[in-house]
Amino acid sequence: MTNLVLGAGAWGTTIANLIASNTKSEVILWSYEKNVAEEINKYSENKTFLPGIRINKKIIATNRIPSIKLDFIFLVNPSQNIDSVIKKIYKSKNFTKMNSNPKFIICSKGIDYKKKKLLSCIVKEYFPKSFIAILSGPTFAIELAKRLPTAATLACEDMKTGKILAKLLSTEYFRIYFSKDIVGVQLSGTLKNILAIAAGISEGLNLGKNARAAIISRGIKEIIKIVVFLGGKEKTIMGLAGLGDIFLTCNSRTSRNFNFGYQLGKGNIDVVHKYKEKKVTEGYKNIRIIYDLKKKSKLETPIIDSVYEILIKKRSINELVNELMSRPIKDE
Repeated sequence: MTNLVLGAGAWGTTIANLIASNTKSEVILWSYEKNVAEEINKYSENKTFLPGIRINKKIIATNRIPSIKLDFIFLVNPSQNIDSVIKKIYKSKNFTKMNSNPKFIICSKGIDYKKKKLLSCIVKEYFPKSFIAILSGPTFAIELAKRLPTAATLACEDMKTGKILAKLLSTEYFRIYFSKDIVGVQLSGTLKNILAIAAGISEGLNLGKNARAAIISRGIKEIIKIVVFLGGKEKTIMGLAGLGDIFLTCNSRTSRNFNFGYQLGKGNIDVVHKYKEKKVTEGYKNIRIIYDLKKKSKLETPIIDSVYEILIKKRSINELVNELMSRPIKDE
């Protein structure tokens, strides 16, 4: 049966390629931009978002919502666009007629900005009986696209369907590990982006590797607190969706969030503004939501609070570094 990938950026194109290599059926890759869809079909390459990677011939790109029976639907749009995309397909009578209880796999990381809800909750608003899985972990799109060894977490409650999905995704270079913690996996992917900004700021300020290690390790403590408070499980943070993604994102300028923080630390305000306008920097998009969600908890999260103060309150980075280092001595 045909699979649909919603979102033709680097990650969406990579997932479509992965699926196409594992199935005899065609894979539909939906692009918001008509010119990107046309480019993919013409050149078998996504020159805009994933240049240099050959695209499987079984992939058909389009900017129209298909009206056929689908097996799995992969959501690979920026987190702030998920609501509008789901609403679009929900309003398509032909789509809902053929797919009354669709099976969604959320591959985006973040929380809906306007509704302050996890992406799984956004999907359930429109399709309450749908199957939902979360695919998350340390996955730079370009590395997986080049077939370099990669592993990720697949979170779902229906393991029977989950195993079918895992078989569709698994290859000799991409390995799946199961989880049932849908909430924790989503929150881990959201929070690690905020921590990556903090790590990037440290690198931009040339504070050294000691400082970055301290930020990451203490930041992990804060992530655990927030994940557990919001309904996730602590053990999820110890897996690929947690520590795995944190290690990757907090140590490489390939990460948009780390690079965003790095440019902040360097004082490159023009580059920062460019990132805000043109790059998908989920940590920046989600810091206000996380801060608001945890505000009533009285949780002590000085690193995440500092990122909020820098990005939202426009406070001095150096001033906040001094405040962090002069906090009262306490047990670890």
